[in-house]
Amino acid sequence: MLNSASKNQTLELYGRCYGYLGLLPFLIGLLGPLLLPLYGGVFHHGFIIYSYLIFAFLSGTLWFAAIFHSGEASTQSENRQALGLGMAVLFSLLPFASFFIGLVNVPASVGLMALGYPGIWIWEGISGIRANYPLWYRSLRLQLTFVVTTCHLLFFFLRS
Repeated sequence: MLNSASKNQTLELYGRCYGYLGLLPFLIGLLGPLLLPLYGGVFHHGFIIYSYLIFAFLSGTLWFAAIFHSGEASTQSENRQALGLGMAVLFSLLPFASFFIGLVNVPASVGLMALGYPGIWIWEGISGIRANYPLWYRSLRLQLTFVVTTCHLLFFFLRS
């Protein structure tokens, strides 16, 4: 039977492994065309679709946080929940809007997504959501957000 500290270490280990593995599709989508130029379009589409999916997932976590984050029942916490849900909706619509922008202008679509990832990170700080994360997860999220945003910016400048 694992004690609490062991469970936390195990959760951190798995969380970090899955988080870093989740960067692979971004890196493959960005670097794949350099290795296999004939399939560059496939890699680019994979990068963009994966970005939409991950962003939608992150937006979904904001719904949970908005519902369960506010403390005591009060008008202020109800307003905070309403704002949190509203922001979750706005963030969840970003990949949808980006998809349609991408039909006309792929770099603009990727640029919009490049703004969205740090946008979620900033919102989690402003709203106080991040304060509920374990320290290791805060560090991991910052690292992942940085790498994913950098991949999007590189994609944007390589495709512009």
